[in-house]
Amino acid sequence: MIKLFATDLDGTLLKDHQYVEKENQLAIQSLYNRGIEIAFATGRTDQDIVYLFEQLKITGHRVSQNGSYVINDANKTIFNQYFTTKIATMLYERIKNYPAYYFVTTADQILFEQEISTIAELQDLFNHRLIHTNQLSDQIKNQLNVVKFILLGPDFRT
Repeated sequence: MIKLFATDLDGTLLKDHQYVEKENQLAIQSLYNRGIEIAFATGRTDQDIVYLFEQLKITGHRVSQNGSYVINDANKTIFNQYFTTKIATMLYERIKNYPAYYFVTTADQILFEQEISTIAELQDLFNHRLIHTNQLSDQIKNQLNVVKFILLGPDFRT
């Protein structure tokens, strides 16, 4: 007997990284209605998973930010982990001069500091607003709870 259905989002459940096709929506809702627990695991923020559960009109377990946050179906955080300020600062100092777009993520935010001429196009890859800040380095040094760094090279659309 199946007790839990767990799936990744990008490249698996989400069509074009944006939506769940109707056939898959019905299948997941059917599992849920039969008492099978649902879990989504992703590199995305927890906000993205919450949004998806709301669209499907169900609840479930959430593993976000590549495992940095694990939240059960009762909305209780059972695990979270982020970089220490020292490691986050060191990583940031290394990536900010790398020839790529870079982003810093926290539990529910995706922040960036550099000017990006194609930000509107990049924004389409994310379900919530990317936040521009001129003080990202200072925020990290002042204990911003960084869970992930994202680097996008010139071929980010593929």
